[in-house]
Amino acid sequence: YGDHRDLHSFPTRRSSDLWALLLKGLVGLIFFAVATIVWINAEDEGEQYFAFSGYLFGFTIVAWWSGMKLSLMFSIPFIIIYFLAYPQAVFSFLYFSYNFPAPTLPPDMLRKRKTALQFLGATLSVILMTLYFAKVYDPTTETMRAYNTAYRYFRMLILFTMAFGVINMFRNEARHSNPVNQRKLQWVIGGVLWGIFPFLFFWNLPHFLGRSEEHTSELQSHSDLV
Repeated sequence: YGDHRDLHSFPTRRSSDLWALLLKGLVGLIFFAVATIVWINAEDEGEQYFAFSGYLFGFTIVAWWSGMKLSLMFSIPFIIIYFLAYPQAVFSFLYFSYNFPAPTLPPDMLRKRKTALQFLGATLSVILMTLYFAKVYDPTTETMRAYNTAYRYFRMLILFTMAFGVINMFRNEARHSNPVNQRKLQWVIGGVLWGIFPFLFFWNLPHFLGRSEEHTSELQSHSDLV
């Protein structure tokens, strides 16, 4: 999605594509499994949003691989779902960071923050979808440049949003003297850092910096493996 290739492009025959597909499927299943465990044992809305974010991230991870081929009838709704899910995954995680292990804002402010994040995610989805379909159905230099530029900055927004969410959780840890809550936060912070670091710095950051497609594809395989 982040470059000029479309979902209904023809697949390659390289074994590396099959390896990438299997690896992405495994990573996605891990996200789904963790999200399901958290959802079943969730005790408040914040934990439910962590699970929701996990489901959405799991979907975005497995939603595309090199050489993917779908008919036009399936690719259009698939693209729409992808662009709806991706921003909401990021902002759901940020909303979770305001709630774990306990809400850090008054209830009315939390409701306003949730509404603002959902609206921002939906707005980004509409912008990205509009630019994507513009460059697919009118593939001029201008439309392709507009989409690629917007997607690069969206990737940078992901980087800052996830970092801000982690900083929020570090601040939460400093507020809680309860050893049980501190251990929960330490586990979550450690798991999140381990989980998102390769995705952000092996995949998102190189894309934002404009590295070549071959270079970012190689880094993506390292990201999935880690």
